[in-house]
Amino acid sequence: MDNIISSEKTCGNCRYYLQHFAKRNAKLIKTGCGICLHRKIKARTKSPFTLCAYWEENPTEKEERNRSIQYVLRTMCEQLSQIVLILQDDAKN
Repeated sequence: MDNIISSEKTCGNCRYYLQHFAKRNAKLIKTGCGICLHRKIKARTKSPFTLCAYWEENPTEKEERNRSIQYVLRTMCEQLSQIVLILQDDAKN
């Protein structure tokens, strides 16, 4: 579903769209709506699939996603290194 949003000029990939989230089972999940921060939009609540005349590309979307992925990979690497040390220690004993 996110692939559809990212390839069209919809609210879900607009620079003015702020996605709403809900907490469920200790995780944040996207809701079916968000808010438009464009000054000319009166009806602020929007679906991520809404087409809009005020759509603008979000230039930082890819950069933010890449930074987030890099952070997760670094964290995973550190955790895996710790697990390896624990397993090696257990194998010695």
